[in-house]
Amino acid sequence: MLKPEGKIIGAVQHITADTQNCFRSFLDTATSFIRKTLGAISNMFYDLEGKKMNDLLVYTDDPSKEEIEFIKNGLKEYNDRIVGDDNHKVLSIVVKDKNENIIGGIIGGTYWEWLYIDRFWIRDEYRKKGVGTRLLKKIEEEAIKRGCKNVHLDVHDFQALEFYIKNGYIVKSELKDLPIGHSKYLLWKYLK
Repeated sequence: MLKPEGKIIGAVQHITADTQNCFRSFLDTATSFIRKTLGAISNMFYDLEGKKMNDLLVYTDDPSKEEIEFIKNGLKEYNDRIVGDDNHKVLSIVVKDKNENIIGGIIGGTYWEWLYIDRFWIRDEYRKKGVGTRLLKKIEEEAIKRGCKNVHLDVHDFQALEFYIKNGYIVKSELKDLPIGHSKYLLWKYLK
């Protein structure tokens, strides 16, 4: 006579075998689907001459000036066709000490009636003394003279986010973990 423990073990083995068969069937079906899908996708990447597109891809960490200019000019031509010329002009401001040493500045530009602040840095010993606020106000004034109505920039949480907020900038979006443990913010301000 079979003991109750034996019946339980037999039932568990039967369930386990059925589960394994079901899982194997699922994996076979999924694998077949993935192979067919990847095959169909790879057939999409042919150029007009029938050459596979991935044969044309060149990866580089060091694109040539010609490659960079080609891509930049292509994007500019496309943008110009859609929304017109951006009238981009560089707008930068530098501050120096009494000995003509650079102590900080802002690098940016104006386009489509916007000021974009790309870089803004002040030497540590000149921070929290009003230098940054004066620079920011000056570049905003010049942008207004150029017809700008708004300004935008992006900044990390460790790059004086509170300074910008204090000067009227509004956080529009946040990218978390850029870099890990920190955030990057897109800020905007209406220029009066």
